[in-house]
Amino acid sequence: MAVSPPNEIAVTTVGEGHIKVVWLYAPNGGQTGTRLQWLRVEDGEPVGERDVVMALKNYQIEGLVPGTKYRICAFGLKNDEVSVYSRDVEATTQPATSPPASPTNLTADATKDDMELIWSGPENATNYKISFGLDPSGPVIRTETSTRTTHIVSGLNEGTLYYFDVQSSNNFGDSAPTRVVKQTLQPPAMPTNLQATPAITTMLLRWTGSAQASSYVIRYGVEPGGAPIVLSATSTEKTVEQLTKNTPYYFEVSAANGNGESRPARIVKNTLDGPPLPLRPAALHLVSVHHWIKAIWSNPTSPRYRVSLLDEQYEQIKTEITAYTTYEFKDLPPQTLFHVEVRGVNDSGESPPTRNSILTKAFEAPYQLRRSKLDYESVVFQWLDNIHDPQDMRYETYLNGTQLDTISEQRTLLSGLNSDTQYEFKVRAKSAAGYFSEFATHSFKTPPFTGWLICSPGYLKGKRLSATTAELDWEMPYETCEICPDAVGFEISGEGISTFEVLRPPCEVKGLNAERFYEFSVRAKATGSNISKPSRVKIGAYPGKAGALQVSNITKRSATATWAAAKGIVSVSEYIVYLNGIYIGSARQLEYQIDELEPNTKYRVEVRARAGGSGLSEPVGQEFTTLEDDNLVPNPPTDLRFKREGLAVVIEWNPPLDGPFLHRYYIELISAVGTLQYDSFQPKIYPILLPAYYKVFVWAVNAAGKSDPLIAEMVVRNVEEERRN
Repeated sequence: MAVSPPNEIAVTTVGEGHIKVVWLYAPNGGQTGTRLQWLRVEDGEPVGERDVVMALKNYQIEGLVPGTKYRICAFGLKNDEVSVYSRDVEATTQPATSPPASPTNLTADATKDDMELIWSGPENATNYKISFGLDPSGPVIRTETSTRTTHIVSGLNEGTLYYFDVQSSNNFGDSAPTRVVKQTLQPPAMPTNLQATPAITTMLLRWTGSAQASSYVIRYGVEPGGAPIVLSATSTEKTVEQLTKNTPYYFEVSAANGNGESRPARIVKNTLDGPPLPLRPAALHLVSVHHWIKAIWSNPTSPRYRVSLLDEQYEQIKTEITAYTTYEFKDLPPQTLFHVEVRGVNDSGESPPTRNSILTKAFEAPYQLRRSKLDYESVVFQWLDNIHDPQDMRYETYLNGTQLDTISEQRTLLSGLNSDTQYEFKVRAKSAAGYFSEFATHSFKTPPFTGWLICSPGYLKGKRLSATTAELDWEMPYETCEICPDAVGFEISGEGISTFEVLRPPCEVKGLNAERFYEFSVRAKATGSNISKPSRVKIGAYPGKAGALQVSNITKRSATATWAAAKGIVSVSEYIVYLNGIYIGSARQLEYQIDELEPNTKYRVEVRARAGGSGLSEPVGQEFTTLEDDNLVPNPPTDLRFKREGLAVVIEWNPPLDGPFLHRYYIELISAVGTLQYDSFQPKIYPILLPAYYKVFVWAVNAAGKSDPLIAEMVVRNVEEERRN
């Protein structure tokens, strides 16, 4: 069910800079908190937002502007879900009762013709007055107002020193001004001697540059009033292209650097007249294979042609000028849609385009893949090119899905194979541009080895070392066996890992998934292609480790270990318990009773989760000390202190300096509204508390009972009050 907003919201108190609201929810709505948002009614400007825990049904919004109307919107929260609608209320803060303080932290950031001012304002300011003039004592040029603590003053002169005064203002009056002095930036000098040399469709611009310029900006368009096109240059000349013949154009050139642009130098010039534009090319035909497209067209009246290749979205990939009526685009990807445009070109410009589209063909697999010279440990494969494949083709070869090599020959020898084994060989072509063909595939099986087969490894064992590694170990009977040949290595394989070889046991298998079971095979290898039948072993998944191990009920002879369940999707069958590194038992529940301990002795208990198939997790551990006497309670804690962290209050203390061992703390917080009780294994708690006076009691606890209490007092204020203090 969707989360709902509060049923009601109301304003309880209003001040110059604050509004306090309260709200109510319908019962059983499932909300976990409330999101408050507030904005100015006058301009709809968002001002602030706060999430409030469900235990609180009121909130005082601070830092508001006097005499200003606000809308407060309350949304319901349910974990990460926010209600679609809000419950709203409006209120106006009280007028100011005193003039505001002057702005602070006033800074100015200049460009060549404006100044951005930023400052910090007092809470009771409703707006700000910004005045400026020529420094040091020129008259005020203009006064502007702003409701924000940032403002841009525009229309200034470049390279000029100005003062800027900012005053806070409200209904009661204005503050004294805060002043900053800043000079606008000085851009480079304007270029001089701008000249334009026309051609039929181009214009060569030359000018004398500015010493301070790092680049130049060129704007041009049809005269008069044509929309400008912008170019850039780093030298003092630029050729503007693709203009229309016999047409007047304006050209403006500005010098630029980090301070901005100069005023432009301007010139107007006609392009030259020329011959008529060429006719549109006719009958554009396209032919493709997997890696090229050939374009053929006819139009004998045009001296040149611009032929362009475009992608599926008509973005240009390549364009060329040619005098011929045919062109090839090479090194293209297979099975891809392309568009081709052809335009006639002469000195006056270009014709409208003729267009056509085509899909490059599939990159076919190598042709006539065949096998020869197959024996128990090797095989030879050969194949042919397809008719349209380019000359610089290379080939990738694969065996059982693993790449072997990239070669230029159309023949390969595979050696070192296992006898009586099924294989799949694949080969694909690779073009110089990096595109791949389909695979040609051939399955084959090597014949059996006819000699004396080496024995399988004996007594194969496996265990998890970590979440991603396992260890395999086995016996080697080959040195004592009179019949079996010696092993020269061992092949390790299994689903989910790459096959690899080792010289002798043990070996480590890496890159495992903690959440799956594995079955590994180990085969012994003799010289040639003599390889044994596999020995197999199963290794279980690796469970997550148990959490939050605690030791309680400590006496001089016993203690109880408890822990949180292991996380993750791996099913845990039991938990293994160790004391000082020695196995002492197992438990299917989340606790274990430890007996037969020595008095006043320090111990370390560790717990590992076990999954099926012998997978053991990382350990979680905890140290503890048995009591010297079961009748001795701990000494009291010391030095209680507290501080706020967000909505929570951190209450912490120091453990007893000496005395009997303790295993937890018991805490009571007593206020006018009742008593709050907490248990903690650490000398710290993080309660979310309502603003109030509290009396705090903290006891250290062991099996013999509670210590004398540590007693302290504290006052919890609301978040805004804490910030002001």
